[in-house]
Amino acid sequence: MVWCFDATPPSRTGLRSEASLSETANGLAVFDASRPVERQVLRRAQGLIADHVTDVAIGRKGMAVATPAGITMIDAGGTHSVCDFHGLVNQHVYALAEGGDQLLAGTLGGLSVSEGRWSRPATLPSTRI
Repeated sequence: MVWCFDATPPSRTGLRSEASLSETANGLAVFDASRPVERQVLRRAQGLIADHVTDVAIGRKGMAVATPAGITMIDAGGTHSVCDFHGLVNQHVYALAEGGDQLLAGTLGGLSVSEGRWSRPATLPSTRI
């Protein structure tokens, strides 16, 4: 299989150093760091809202997986997904950032912020150049 991916280093994921996550158009791949063989690939069949994965954020409560269809949260209770129906500014999520109790999602329509529930859209101060 040919992979086109954006690798997330183990230091960012909080995973053990022998594993690396890779966001791909074919799912979220978990690779062994010692050899280029995937351990597991998470796709829609495994609970993601879409196969194409654009980013991953690891927090205290679990992992958030960004896709063009929304965000899938993976935690001890399993998987659950959110999209624009649940309050995201837009369902196409490009980037995630986690800090404290907040999850930030960079979407096609702007920034969404979650502190347990999604708010739309984040208002940032404007500046003139």
